[in-house]
Amino acid sequence: MISYITALFCMNCYTYIKGGRWWVYFGVNSVALNDAAAYFVGRFCGKHHLIGLSPNKTIEGFIGGTIGNIITCYIMASYFLQGDFWQCPPDRLNMGLFEDWTCPDGVLPIYHEQEYQLPFSFMGYSSFVTKPAVLHTILYAIYASLFAPFVGFFASGFKRACGIKDFALTLPGHGGFIDRMDCCSAVALFNYFWMTRVILYDEIRLQEVTGAVGKLPYEDKLAVANELAARLNLPTFA
Repeated sequence: MISYITALFCMNCYTYIKGGRWWVYFGVNSVALNDAAAYFVGRFCGKHHLIGLSPNKTIEGFIGGTIGNIITCYIMASYFLQGDFWQCPPDRLNMGLFEDWTCPDGVLPIYHEQEYQLPFSFMGYSSFVTKPAVLHTILYAIYASLFAPFVGFFASGFKRACGIKDFALTLPGHGGFIDRMDCCSAVALFNYFWMTRVILYDEIRLQEVTGAVGKLPYEDKLAVANELAARLNLPTFA
């Protein structure tokens, strides 16, 4: 269990340092927002049971939680991803109280607005402008709503099979950390996969390139400089 928690922590540290603070804090919030929306919709509108492992879960709550989570996450991303605090990759885990939240190397391309063409005209619009990070946020919200809850269903079934209500009593009234973080663990795994294989798959930062070149021997540095000069149609170095 300790190894599992440590692995999840390391995955979140990577996305925090390389992708920005937004993806770590948002991942946890998306699960909480989905649970809250599903609870209220299911409480007032729920009539059809979703799964036997969790008798309190309803189809109406599941659908309502998904829709509410997507809308809320879209609004949050559109608002919070305007500032450098959430966009800048911090390159470290600690932060100062009055630190200047600016990006010396600039923000990643996913934080720059782009125009997207719609496959068909909708209400007179054939395209829309937004940041790719906002679209990734919506995908995160969909995953947190449609797939992550089934980790919680599995955990509920496992506890029923063992004849226990909670995995631990660390948090009075809530059980243990695993009881609260079962769905979040699924989002953390998805977060790491999506960050490394999609968002940052072909992103190379200038600071990383110059740092790597700086560690090369002089002959290799000269070869790199001549290669760049040839590509830019500039005089090569001796």
